[in-house]
Amino acid sequence: MENKRTKILVSLAALSIGVIGLVIFLQPITIETDTQEIASQEENLLAQSAPPVLSNPKSSPQIRAAGAYLMTNGEPLYALGDKKVWPIASITKLMTAFVARQVIEPTEEIVIGKEAVAAFGDVGEFGVGEKFKADDLVKAMLISSSNDAAKALAMHYGEAEFVSEMNKVTREIGMSNTNFVDSAGLSPRNLSTANDIGILVRAIWASDPEIFAITRLPTTTIVDIDKGRSRKLYNTNIFAGRRDFLGGKTGQIPDSEGNLVSIFQVPLKSSPVIIVILGAEDRFKETEKVLKEL
Repeated sequence: MENKRTKILVSLAALSIGVIGLVIFLQPITIETDTQEIASQEENLLAQSAPPVLSNPKSSPQIRAAGAYLMTNGEPLYALGDKKVWPIASITKLMTAFVARQVIEPTEEIVIGKEAVAAFGDVGEFGVGEKFKADDLVKAMLISSSNDAAKALAMHYGEAEFVSEMNKVTREIGMSNTNFVDSAGLSPRNLSTANDIGILVRAIWASDPEIFAITRLPTTTIVDIDKGRSRKLYNTNIFAGRRDFLGGKTGQIPDSEGNLVSIFQVPLKSSPVIIVILGAEDRFKETEKVLKEL
């Protein structure tokens, strides 16, 4: 685990875009905190959550926060309350995938338990006792946003320990206004900011870009190991399959409204651009508006 985490920090310290040969040096700080400190951080973040609706003459007033950042160095290209804390819902699953691919072997077989199936939603149509490879559960989680798959991955490792790893990574990569309490994003206490989500995207892009390659797929199939049956899953993201779309993740619970993080190749920009929309009535429409302003 430590070797993989070291590779993440090294990648972040030398994030480069090959086509331009640009190297940006980062200095993430690892902060050691105990359970009491994490609980205190959560209280502070909850106190900052649910900011008033923000408005901008060039954008819709029906969003809570937004941000756009260059992938190479995180340079902000657009910001609208991008440090406001907000429930991020299933955007959480990006961190879940990031951690799962560090601590669980992709070919490891995972049995779906009762608690996983009991998670809200039935995407993937998982049944108790079914068995899947870990990488198939990651696909189900990223493409169709399966809560069952996210829960199964965390429970396989040890749910409390898995969430602890998620929060440990947030501190290592510098997400100072983020806290996770579950792996699926079902709790409104999974809190972050547009700026912090941008940091997470850059960390994943630097050390495990295959995660975003998965999120670009309009559909995928997973296989029930025991029965040998394939199951087709569809992407919740309407941008999937679009040529300029390089990856992203949707997220929505009643407390969060519509959330979306996207990566686009933008003409005349030196690197891909990250766009984060939080608390939107129409997250895809708001993303398009920001994209047009860049």
